[in-house]
Amino acid sequence: MARPIRIGRKSAGYTLVELMIVMAIISIMVAIAVPLYQKALIRSKESVLRNNLFTLRTTIDEYTYDKKKAPQQLQDLVSEGYLRAVPFDPITGSDQTWRTVMEDAITAVDETQPDYPLDAVWQAVLRIRGWQQGGAIFGFYNDPAKRALLKPEAIYEIELGLKQSAYDITAASVVRSEWYQAVRRMFEKYDYFIVPTAQLFPFDAEIHWPQEIAGQKMETYHEWMKAVLLVSMSGCPALAVPAGFGGERNPPMGIQIIAPNHRELDCLRLGYAYTSAVNWTNARLPALLS
Repeated sequence: MARPIRIGRKSAGYTLVELMIVMAIISIMVAIAVPLYQKALIRSKESVLRNNLFTLRTTIDEYTYDKKKAPQQLQDLVSEGYLRAVPFDPITGSDQTWRTVMEDAITAVDETQPDYPLDAVWQAVLRIRGWQQGGAIFGFYNDPAKRALLKPEAIYEIELGLKQSAYDITAASVVRSEWYQAVRRMFEKYDYFIVPTAQLFPFDAEIHWPQEIAGQKMETYHEWMKAVLLVSMSGCPALAVPAGFGGERNPPMGIQIIAPNHRELDCLRLGYAYTSAVNWTNARLPALLS
């Protein structure tokens, strides 16, 4: 009697070659994933570290302004109620590894500038200013009778704006964004940026505008205040404070205290501390108050 023959698949399984291929793929994936995970972990810790450093610096400033002296150790911030606890260093996992550097905040000054060509920023300032300022008064320019009453500087802005194409304004806007980023990167190292309020001391009212400063010809009517316009272009908060007196008739001069974006309160704090220390206003009263 013939036996039935069962036709079907063999029992499931993998060959040694297939297993080796799978293991090789898994090894490659692990080799790629582990370094990425480690980098992400480091970036996460660095982000927490930056936030903790920012908190410590801000709190130390607040303590210093309130107490008129710097804390001698971080625990002072906790005992005086400025912090609930000293934050942990995410790199070491401890709150005991912070290294305190004692220095006078007023004298810790470096001479530097954002890593970006200033002439490119200035040209972008001219384009954007002409486009914005000229557009606001363009109606007067179109009326011959009113145009005759406009100052030459107003006509300059309008005609400069008329020369700009959409491509020119876009290019200038790109420069403004790049300048903003350059200033932001500088503030990763510095707390404040200090620059003069102008390139020269106050000039006689009979002078329309300075044609030359220190032997350098001024190409536009507002180039003598370039320092202010470049700061405005950065979008950062700035506070002008007295810097003293000088020149032939001993006229006043000022400085700009510039802080990172959204740090207006820091400008006011440093401005208050500075003016309290130098007391320029009371040292030489304005003519109407003396």
